[in-house]
Amino acid sequence: MKDGWIDVATSEAIHGWFSPGDVALLDVGGRVFEIRNGCHRPDLKEFQINENSGFCLSRDNSLEIFDFIDSFDEAPLVKLIDFKTNTVLNPKAGLRLTHKPSIFRPSPDVGLAEVAKILGLSVEDLKVLITSFRENGYLILPDFYSVGEMNVYSDYIDHLWEKRKHVQASVDIIDPDSSQQCILFEDADISQKTKPYKLNDLFLTDEVTRSLSLSRKISSLLSCITGSIVAQCNSLNFEYGSQQPYHFDTFYMPPPPGSQLIVSSLCIEDVTEEAGPLSYWPQSHKVTPWLNSQGTTHCFTSDDHKSAVKHFSEIARCEKLSPQTFLGKAGDLFIWHQQLFHGGLPIKDKSKTRKSLVSHYHCYAAQDLPDSFVAVNSYSGYLSRMPKGF
Repeated sequence: MKDGWIDVATSEAIHGWFSPGDVALLDVGGRVFEIRNGCHRPDLKEFQINENSGFCLSRDNSLEIFDFIDSFDEAPLVKLIDFKTNTVLNPKAGLRLTHKPSIFRPSPDVGLAEVAKILGLSVEDLKVLITSFRENGYLILPDFYSVGEMNVYSDYIDHLWEKRKHVQASVDIIDPDSSQQCILFEDADISQKTKPYKLNDLFLTDEVTRSLSLSRKISSLLSCITGSIVAQCNSLNFEYGSQQPYHFDTFYMPPPPGSQLIVSSLCIEDVTEEAGPLSYWPQSHKVTPWLNSQGTTHCFTSDDHKSAVKHFSEIARCEKLSPQTFLGKAGDLFIWHQQLFHGGLPIKDKSKTRKSLVSHYHCYAAQDLPDSFVAVNSYSGYLSRMPKGF
């Protein structure tokens, strides 16, 4: 397999006789695991489960292994067993598995070296990025994708608007002076494309969008920053600036217990000051968070939001924090911490677009991945669900 997690012969042998969505048992040296819907199931009670291990099937039906920390005297025999008939599915008697150190719990040199290679960076440069994120709460990565790739994706979104009757997605109509309205994409009038909107959840059904939001390049970086497997839980395609008031993302979408949230915004075109760019407060992630009466950061009411903003403003004044503006170029990537205070500035010229793809990710330890997780590569996947509005 190209990621090098198991013998090359294994990938070819597995292809074609087990598909994501099937249910089977994986026998590794006498230890049995259930795999279902592309991810491991550590909750199976009838069989011996090593909760520090995990297995998943990638989109090309090849097998990936991670966090297998128990050692064997030699490479164990691998068998894939049909769940219902208890028969071995392998076309051969068994497959020899070659284990490599986990990218999720690596020794520092192994994990960083692998990710640095994917990103085309030195290990030292990658360490600088990680340190900067932890210190400032954000990263700006110029030319993360090429201008050509962004032009192609921009044209692709235009194509989806033309074919929207066949696209399972919804659109939020953005009007700063009134409440937000959500309609099915297929019901949107083409005139809405010339006004501020959010196209929701393309990542759930669209491979082209996932090729950007869950590429090995971005996934490996996010996994390295968070020390976890990243699971995309949301995507928003913008044509114009969001004009969203300043907020922390945990106001509206706090991560599940034991998880955390990390966010990326990809510039599909060059951003101008007139287009309502992103505004953010460096080091605001270090501010003691506001908590509601239930002891969480979730804002349930407008009064909660006002109280939370007041709480931050008072601390920011004392700490002398101040906002900055992100004027990215096509292909630039902005990554931020769940507690980075940010918002969209007003659009000064309504003819100016600010095309972007914003993706939110939950971060999990391998043994804590939910059943809805669908693996895409060794570093990431997405949480399967119905799109918003359905």
